[in-house]
Amino acid sequence: MPDNDSPQLVTVSFGAKVSTGNYENEDLRVSITQAYPTSFNAENLLVESEELANSLKQQVYRLGGIESDVTDDGLTVRRLPGSVSRGQTGGSPQPAAPTSRQPQKTPRGPSGGPVAEKGSSALWRALLSADDAGRKAQFWDNRIDLISGKSKPTAPPFKTKAKSRDDQEALWVSDIPDEFSDLQASFAKSPADSYATIPAFG
Repeated sequence: MPDNDSPQLVTVSFGAKVSTGNYENEDLRVSITQAYPTSFNAENLLVESEELANSLKQQVYRLGGIESDVTDDGLTVRRLPGSVSRGQTGGSPQPAAPTSRQPQKTPRGPSGGPVAEKGSSALWRALLSADDAGRKAQFWDNRIDLISGKSKPTAPPFKTKAKSRDDQEALWVSDIPDEFSDLQASFAKSPADSYATIPAFG
């Protein structure tokens, strides 16, 4: 019989073709699996999965250097060549910039030094291996917002600190390395349960 206490898992993936130059394209695809409590019904899961898909689309477009806009409904859409950004007013419309893929930047801390290698799993290892001072210097702790309901359940519990928001990297629960299975189980129950492994920090 299925375990009624097991979290409900929702997997969402999104991909897009990005230009690599020389008239060649490649597929860029990202997937994420998110755990939800058993109290969520089908309608709740549908809403959360749609928001998760929209967040995933933003990440793919950003990684691929793809120009995008946000509709009035909050949906992320790919900007068509020659279209005008929503924030642009007055004057003659300007064509969108070419959508060539740009090299990814290394996340930077407040001092300008590298935080960790690219990838949420690597960032989790950096977070878990750091002492309290190191965590405060390199990461934002967003768990209190998740617990209070200020942030959506799909929001990441931690982000890297950086000089600009574009350089911040999210630490997704689904990317917690397998060797930290206890932490995975804690987040599957509630972000509050993770404080036993990762005490609160600034």
